[in-house]
Amino acid sequence: MKLLSEALREIRDIDATMPIQVLAIFLEIARNERITIKEIAEKLGISESAASRGVSDLSTWSWVKPR
Repeated sequence: MKLLSEALREIRDIDATMPIQVLAIFLEIARNERITIKEIAEKLGISESAASRGVSDLSTWSWVKPR
């Protein structure tokens, strides 16, 4: 739990307003850079459009680079 708390603190320092869903998407991409929108949606139990919006948010914030 301590590691998780430290990681969340680091992320909040970068962007205190990042929604949890976007953070979850970021973590999936960090685990597998070649993951597709469809795979993200399936893993997180969200719609593909929600996954796509999350990835778009991350690329806007320069957290990920679009392919």
